[in-house]
Amino acid sequence: MGTRVDAPTREGIMRAVRRHGVGDLRITADPMPQKIEGFTRVRIGAVGLCGSDLHWLSEGGIGDVRIEHPIIPGHEQGGVALDGPFAGRVVAIDPALPCR
Repeated sequence: MGTRVDAPTREGIMRAVRRHGVGDLRITADPMPQKIEGFTRVRIGAVGLCGSDLHWLSEGGIGDVRIEHPIIPGHEQGGVALDGPFAGRVVAIDPALPCR
């Protein structure tokens, strides 16, 4: 871990890191999500990985629960809102709080 990817992306393309298996992280180029009324898209600048994420990455699961398809790890993010009421502002995403 600790790989940094700063190369610019093409317009309409975003980078994502997906966990495909134990120790198998892949950086992909995916289409940006389309704007949806009532939702805000965020250009992610940083993501935190918690202890649970590390179990998923190093062991493939937690207890009896196993990952069966690629996932994007991390659920604490910060970045810049691309649209919506906070467009252009730096935001932190708390997954425990529902969007309004």
